[in-house]
Amino acid sequence: MAKKRRKVHKAAKFMAADLISQLPDHVIHHILSFLPTIYAVRMSLLSRRWRRMWYSIPTLKFNDNQIKEELFYNFVEQCLKHRLMGIRGNTTSVITRFELDISHCRVESSQVDRWLSFVAQPHLKELHVEMDTFYSRRGIPYYLPQVALNLTSLTILNLGYMELQDCSQVNLPCLKSMSLTSVDVEAEVLHNLILGCSG
Repeated sequence: MAKKRRKVHKAAKFMAADLISQLPDHVIHHILSFLPTIYAVRMSLLSRRWRRMWYSIPTLKFNDNQIKEELFYNFVEQCLKHRLMGIRGNTTSVITRFELDISHCRVESSQVDRWLSFVAQPHLKELHVEMDTFYSRRGIPYYLPQVALNLTSLTILNLGYMELQDCSQVNLPCLKSMSLTSVDVEAEVLHNLILGCSG
């Protein structure tokens, strides 16, 4: 009886997997956009048809708690490289949401700056960056680059564990929501930031 139950359970799992493979590409693409990038990449390995589908998803979510520390930097680099291929292969492919949460991984600020410069595109609507590792491991803050404060389509900005320095050139006219968690910012800089958000 137990053997029969196991067979039925295996058959049900196979049917569920088969149902997913029957979904149209645009539905699978939409589902992938809700996943952290590492899971979207893993899911794309399940089917040849899905293999390059994640190259053009509109969201990129990187969290160093989801991958080994020594692999994190290369993983992000490779994902951005493949994402660039997706943009070149499909001119309607845009990045609308970027999340970067680094709580224990050792990366250089110049590397993070480069990643932010890559995603700072005209269609980016949400930007979430938390840099806890810079405070906890090094005792030095991460300084947000100016490019992240000049995104005219951005509607949501969430920043954590960093410092805002020069905010004299802020242009965030569409911003509706901003969250600053453990962010060092002087009164004048904050004033300029708020002025730059009033469209």
